[in-house]
Amino acid sequence: MRWFINNKIHMKKTSKKWLESIPKRWRPEIIDPCGWDTSNPEYSFNEEKISAFDFINRLGNSFIKGRAQTQWEKFKNNFLDQNS
Repeated sequence: MRWFINNKIHMKKTSKKWLESIPKRWRPEIIDPCGWDTSNPEYSFNEEKISAFDFINRLGNSFIKGRAQTQWEKFKNNFLDQNS
């Protein structure tokens, strides 16, 4: 997941920008965005600026699918273990 490693941990972007920064072949499809504020999903995903760490947590709390799902889970767990 070089897309993440190449970004500063505390840099803030919208979730949309974080998602777009993942190469297409690894980009997960968000089926149910449970990790984001469901009372105001447009703001939560498209406007609120969050760190990569927050993005990973939110993505991890959502239902995703795609070729990268297993790889994403491994990366997320490794990252969270190292930065807890």
